Amino acid sequence: MRILVVDDSGETREYLRKLLYFEQNLELVGAAADGEEGVEMARQLKPDLVLMDINMPGMDGITAADIISRELPTTRIVMMSVQREVEYLRRAMQAGAREFLIKPFSYDELMNVIGQVGSLSTPAPAIAAPTAPTEAVAPTPAVVPAVVAAVFSPRGGAGCSTIAVNLAVAVAGQRRAKVALLDFNFRFGALDAMLNLQPTRSIADLIQHLDGQQVDVDLVESVLLPHPTGLYLLAAPPSPEMADLVTTVHLENLLQALRSRFDYIIVDVGTALDDNALTALDAADRIFLVVTPDIPAIKNARLFLALSSGLDYPPEKIVLVLNQDNPRTGITAAAIEKHIQWRFGGVIPSDPRSALGAINRGVPLIMHNPSSPATKGFLALMDQVPEKEAAPAPQA
Repeated sequence: MRILVVDDSGETREYLRKLLYFEQNLELVGAAADGEEGVEMARQLKPDLVLMDINMPGMDGITAADIISRELPTTRIVMMSVQREVEYLRRAMQAGAREFLIKPFSYDELMNVIGQVGSLSTPAPAIAAPTAPTEAVAPTPAVVPAVVAAVFSPRGGAGCSTIAVNLAVAVAGQRRAKVALLDFNFRFGALDAMLNLQPTRSIADLIQHLDGQQVDVDLVESVLLPHPTGLYLLAAPPSPEMADLVTTVHLENLLQALRSRFDYIIVDVGTALDDNALTALDAADRIFLVVTPDIPAIKNARLFLALSSGLDYPPEKIVLVLNQDNPRTGITAAAIEKHIQWRFGGVIPSDPRSALGAINRGVPLIMHNPSSPATKGFLALMDQVPEKEAAPAPQA
């Protein structure tokens, strides 16, 4: 990978030169001291990657990044700054930056970011295929959109992430389906750790590509991380401050794009009932409302069920799930159903030892301990996910 450094600090330029010197697959092709010089060098050298400082005399890094991203769309840009404010992040992403490094950064942080942006493939321009003179073209089969299931709880610690992971693995394995698992806990998502995946790519890499009407579905799919079970994970942003860059427009376009490529989409919504969460819940065919056997969780679940009628969610859209069921708590499933006036569609027995062991090993519980009562609960809960409709036969 050919790299251009643009930074007004001579110390930073020298520091980066030393860090990159021993990497055989990385070549420092140039170093510029300001934005204007950086733009000219980018035009001449056409690097694969530009490491760009934000605050420089004359033309700043964001202006330079905007010019480079428009003139050289295949060149990836990583912004560098001592500033952590969300506004800087937002402006950098809007200017075409793929990643953001906070100074001072370490060698490992630099290599990790370079690896992330390097793994993003830039789609080649479409080339029109020659038209066959007389051969009949087979009709294109109709696309049936994916079934979307959202896992949500209005109380933290309910186990939404554990349920989302195991539900996704169960659907992928039992139904031999193509499943996307989305981590919508944008500030502190951990699905990558629960699946033992290195988060080389995340939703942050898609932000600048999800603003417009036309979304590159191939690019969206390329950002998902494949898991040995057959599912694909869209990881949360690598840093908490990047969560504020994700908007409802991004999520609407993301879900629309993925529904055309997958059979099932499982969304770990998290616990915050904000606009982004409502976007996922509105789009869902099923909402798995998770409650644990404690008074605050039961109260919040009842409040959400009351709110759901105001959101025009039909009752069949919501599946009430009791997680960490344990008769020793003194609160039974029947008692919760009576209080909430809603029947459970799934019950996950408590098995804290297996659950903690699975999380710490980065293995889904249903694979870590297939004989666990919780595993049986996850497999039974899978039946509450609607089957994807079969595609209609193409018309001749």
